[in-house]
Amino acid sequence: MDIIIEILGAIVVASLFAFLGYKIYYKPTIIEHKLNPASWFCAHLAIYFLTIFLMVGSDVIVINWKVDKCMPLSIKGVLYLFVQNGGLIIFVMAISSLFLYLSIKLIEFNYFIERYKWLKKLFFTVVCVSLIMMYLIIMREQPKNKNILCGEHQYWVVWLIAFIEIWIGFDTSFFSRDKLSEWIALEKEKIKREEEKKYIISCMATMIIMLIVPLILWISLKLSADILSFANNIIAVISVMFMIGATVMIFTVLFLYYKERPNQKKSRKKYQALFAKVQKEKRTAFYMGLKYMLWKEEDEYFYKIEKKNIMLGDEKNFSNEYIKEFQKAFDQESDKYSLKKYNEKEIYRLIEEKIFAKAKKRQELLREGWKIVYEICEKNEKEYTDLMNK
Repeated sequence: MDIIIEILGAIVVASLFAFLGYKIYYKPTIIEHKLNPASWFCAHLAIYFLTIFLMVGSDVIVINWKVDKCMPLSIKGVLYLFVQNGGLIIFVMAISSLFLYLSIKLIEFNYFIERYKWLKKLFFTVVCVSLIMMYLIIMREQPKNKNILCGEHQYWVVWLIAFIEIWIGFDTSFFSRDKLSEWIALEKEKIKREEEKKYIISCMATMIIMLIVPLILWISLKLSADILSFANNIIAVISVMFMIGATVMIFTVLFLYYKERPNQKKSRKKYQALFAKVQKEKRTAFYMGLKYMLWKEEDEYFYKIEKKNIMLGDEKNFSNEYIKEFQKAFDQESDKYSLKKYNEKEIYRLIEEKIFAKAKKRQELLREGWKIVYEICEKNEKEYTDLMNK
């Protein structure tokens, strides 16, 4: 009965977070450099629990990897050594970094992250510290782990090494005291603007919140036996649910992203298959991010390109010509072709040309639009810096 309740709970949580991911993906896109600080919390929380989920998974693999005591120098033996000595952490870090990059791209923090590159390093530093704290808190309560040389301690040591490697690697530039002071002064100069301060504070605050998780774990282990049992169950359930939810939400967004943005080759293949089966019933597909419909009525072929929910922010930043092109490109479009005037091959080609041209134009206008708002941001920043230097 308990297992059924747990499964149902996991399904409900996964469904709720999948819906949240759906809403995040389909929220209106506004081309402006005006960041929402609350977005940091969603991105950091999701990646934090995803990393813990992957970490637990890698530890389960290590613990359950059964192998002979004596192994020859072979591919299997090398693979065993790689896994048992923390090699899986490479995949955990790579996957978490990829998802953080995609989250940043999704919520349009590209410019801000490029301006403050150390923020990504700081986030993964907090993740590593949090994981080390959780390992040590749990192991401290187990008498068999009092000996630091026991094998159980290798898990947090691996994360300690990962923490160090975030800041010190083969290509690390070591600063003298003067250069370090100069770098710190330059970063402080960047964040003098109120807007920049707000983003920095909100970003770092969401990182610090992540450290509450090991604190809750420590408090739960200090409670009395009865309360401890209850608290541990609640915390375990909440933690697992959050990890499942965060993972489902991220994969929901990625699934929708790649489903609706096939490359040109896949788009053409899908269009070909759709056109071959076109009937009176309307069929929908995506062509390089553009949603369209095809249907046929008697001897006429119809197509309809859906309107895209993308808007311009402050229109005074864009030329009148760009605004007109933008409104035309992202608005709905429909047309029809008759077999009385064209043959089927010509209709196939004409409709695809229209869809491809519109998809290409939308991509070009989006690139141009984001370039304009980022250039304005850089220009404002340069003017502010020049003013401060006078």
